[in-house]
Amino acid sequence: MKDASANMEPHRRRLPARRPSITCQVEWQGQAFTVTVGIDPITGQPLEVFAGEAKGQMLATIGDACVALSLAMQYGAPVAELAKSMGQVPEWVLDGGEMVETVRSASPIGAVVAAIMRVDKNSEGDGE
Repeated sequence: MKDASANMEPHRRRLPARRPSITCQVEWQGQAFTVTVGIDPITGQPLEVFAGEAKGQMLATIGDACVALSLAMQYGAPVAELAKSMGQVPEWVLDGGEMVETVRSASPIGAVVAAIMRVDKNSEGDGE
């Protein structure tokens, strides 16, 4: 007997031509760029992401990653799962006169996913 789930085709949720979006500033290792997250107007879930204002090869790399992240979200990948899959680097920061250990994104792609997490009201945590 065949498994019924084996015959299921992946389903891509497409966004309407007009949809809300949120743009935020992101910084990774001193390089600032913008991240715009397109939101499904019905569910409120982020389903696409674009980046801009990065320079040179970093812009091309982040742009390609945004296409892959957008497709993953449109095919149902939870943002929290994407975030858990990204590398993180521990670092110490001064908080109110006290040193506190935190983590930061290991790559600019991880910084993009952290920005999506901040926009996504359905995700647990704050992404970074």
